[in-house]
Amino acid sequence: MLGSLRSIVQEVNAARDLSSVLDIIVRRVRDVMQTKVCSVYLLDKQSGNYVLMATQGLNQDSVGQVHMAPGEGLVGNVATREEPINLEHAEAHPAFQYFPATGEAPMTPPRSAGVIGPSCELGGRMSVRSTTPGAPFWTRKEVTASPTPTSRIASSVTKRGLSR
Repeated sequence: MLGSLRSIVQEVNAARDLSSVLDIIVRRVRDVMQTKVCSVYLLDKQSGNYVLMATQGLNQDSVGQVHMAPGEGLVGNVATREEPINLEHAEAHPAFQYFPATGEAPMTPPRSAGVIGPSCELGGRMSVRSTTPGAPFWTRKEVTASPTPTSRIASSVTKRGLSR
């Protein structure tokens, strides 16, 4: 997986604008991780909310329409905790929030992790979801290691001066 993430960083480095970067991230991460959904939420500095800015697997019309405050929903929870989460039954988590605009079935068991670290100037969070029941989505080792390659992606975006 690390080789694939390095490849994503190279593609991000070659992208021309933020929209292209986010499209590369959600498309390639979804493929590499073999998930149903990958979405990126960026911090809107004016409102202080996380805004859905790119997705593969959710309703494209929900991009820019779904907002979460820090601590709200799983994405906001990850932002507040400043660490990834790995849930087998995310819908049972007290922070879980359903957003009809995304077009996702309300009882689909998403797994979510904030994988762009708090050091990223964009304040981004990525949510990855699968409908495969069973074992936890990531191993403990993968969850522990996830901030390293994804921080490289975030760093690449930040260094290029791309922002919302």
